[in-house]
Amino acid sequence: LKSPELARLQSGAWVAERQLLGDRLHFAKVSGDGPDAGWVSIKIKGKDLLLRRDGPAPGAAPKAAAAASPKATAATPAPAAAGEKKDEAGDEKLSKIPVDDGEFNPYVVLQIPPNATDQQIKKAYRQASLRVHPDRNPDDPEAANKFREVENSMRFLLNPLKRLFFNRKKGYAFDISQRPIWWCGWQEMFDELGDPELEDVKKSDGADLQTGNFDILILGCTALTGMLGCDWMSKRPEGLTWMMAGRTPEKVTAVHQKFGKGPNYRGMAIVREPKDLEELLPRCKLVISYLGPPRTAGVSQFLAVTVKHGVHWIDINGDMPLMRDNMKRCHDEAKEKGVIVMPCIGFTALPCDLVVYCAIQRLREKFQTECKRARVYTWASGGGMSGATFQSGLEGDKADAEGTEDPFSLGGMRKAGLRPEDKDFKTSEMDGMTAQWVGPDALQGSDTRIVRLSCSLFEQEKDMLSYGRNFQFSTRMLMPNKQAADMSVFSARLPMKLRDKLVEQKKVPPLGSGPPERMRQESTHVKICNVEGENGKEVHAIMRGGPGGLGDGYHASGLTALLAAHCILEEPDKLPTQRRGFVTAAYLLGETSIFKRLAAESMTFEVHDGRAPQDTIRNIIGGHLAIETDKLGLSDGVQEETPKAIPELQKLPWHG
Repeated sequence: LKSPELARLQSGAWVAERQLLGDRLHFAKVSGDGPDAGWVSIKIKGKDLLLRRDGPAPGAAPKAAAAASPKATAATPAPAAAGEKKDEAGDEKLSKIPVDDGEFNPYVVLQIPPNATDQQIKKAYRQASLRVHPDRNPDDPEAANKFREVENSMRFLLNPLKRLFFNRKKGYAFDISQRPIWWCGWQEMFDELGDPELEDVKKSDGADLQTGNFDILILGCTALTGMLGCDWMSKRPEGLTWMMAGRTPEKVTAVHQKFGKGPNYRGMAIVREPKDLEELLPRCKLVISYLGPPRTAGVSQFLAVTVKHGVHWIDINGDMPLMRDNMKRCHDEAKEKGVIVMPCIGFTALPCDLVVYCAIQRLREKFQTECKRARVYTWASGGGMSGATFQSGLEGDKADAEGTEDPFSLGGMRKAGLRPEDKDFKTSEMDGMTAQWVGPDALQGSDTRIVRLSCSLFEQEKDMLSYGRNFQFSTRMLMPNKQAADMSVFSARLPMKLRDKLVEQKKVPPLGSGPPERMRQESTHVKICNVEGENGKEVHAIMRGGPGGLGDGYHASGLTALLAAHCILEEPDKLPTQRRGFVTAAYLLGETSIFKRLAAESMTFEVHDGRAPQDTIRNIIGGHLAIETDKLGLSDGVQEETPKAIPELQKLPWHG
């Protein structure tokens, strides 16, 4: 390799192979000029840039020469050098306990690395608190202060917002750009979940009997979203009863053993085919499907038998052509039987659907006008994609590319017909309303269709409930600069062949893998909906989530479906009886406690008169969560920078 920059490998350099994924090599330098470690392409346009050689590297020590051997490196990666990545999940700085520099550092206090999971934090707290507890150290006058510092450290790190900003300040934040292989496998995702404080909680007396009626069946319990849902249900002291089900016996058993706890749990089942599900449906009230990818998993067949048995259905998949076909097949039957079918009740569609509903309801109630135009701007940071998510999008586009592009595949077309502004936004521009660069929203293919379906459902019930005769809706992704906006356009337009190649070369997460907990915990998500009435009046609503919790797409999808299920089963008197069949969150749940339930999980909705101020949008982009810093004592005599929400966003959640 020839390059004037020593930031790249120079001709004649010898490197040891750590990992080879397609044409991408994770290397450690043995001799020559260039970086000590990193990733490099071994070919470009068919030309070899690196050649495999056996034997010792010229000028290398015997140990290094052994490390350069392909056979040796395949079995034993070379040890990480100072400052280089330890492995694909994170670098050495994140995987080692920080050095005590005299300043307050909760990782030092608890003796854990910055990439520690919540489970590891809680375990470390339990161990440290026992070690320094005043009752165990009666002769230590500082024991009480040490115990308090340990407790403060644990509480600090379990606060996602405080931890995120501390990590950014110290350089501990998860940087996906430095990790070509940022995802982790199923086992690691499984191991990261759970709560050590609940390890001793026993199963209910009937948990192993698998008999009797129950309220909710979590179908697809071994998916990341399914495991997050099981985790949440296992911690509820009372309420709806539930079972879990999945395809792979070994994984289902592992999830059952870890999360099958509490007084409401009723056991596990292996469900490979619709006939397996039919055995459970007579005892069940509602099925939540976390199955994916939906076409491969046979979601349509599972939905059909669920409706046949008169059981409610909720799912989180965003395959619009598949949903269109399922509506045609099952809507009338479900409506006749009084069955509720709610698709896209996850991170895909529910937040967008509800924030638009909030803004339009306010517009109609306050200014007595129909909505002429609505636009949602999204700002997101952190997070990552799972293999099932990528494959789901790929499946849908391959099966029905035309249906994927149809902006009214689920209904809602206005009398004016298809207008240019109805089509998906696929370019970058400086947006006039926000004075920010914007690009395509990755979720617009599902979010816009669901909002238009909500409009159509309200309209079919009563004309005066319609969002507006001329209602036009679109979405944009807020970007920090033009370069990022242009890159989002490139990503949105990736041709099918290139997407297939990314899968083949393992440059996207494979099935069964996804983002690690640390990455999910640093996710933030904000949506700003601006609506304009026919009389020129404007209203804006803001949805906020994260860091962590419902700010992460997978955590949000795991929980929002369950929260919707609780509204359906616990508040039947607030669900108009005519609203059955295929429905949306806005159409069915608007008058329930859904906003309160979401707020309890840190996803809030606020509504304000007038256009969204550009200062608010700039603050959101600048702070990732519309925050500013303030001084707050973390422990005795120690002051740290920690976030504080700006005044205009300190509003109570809007409740419909």
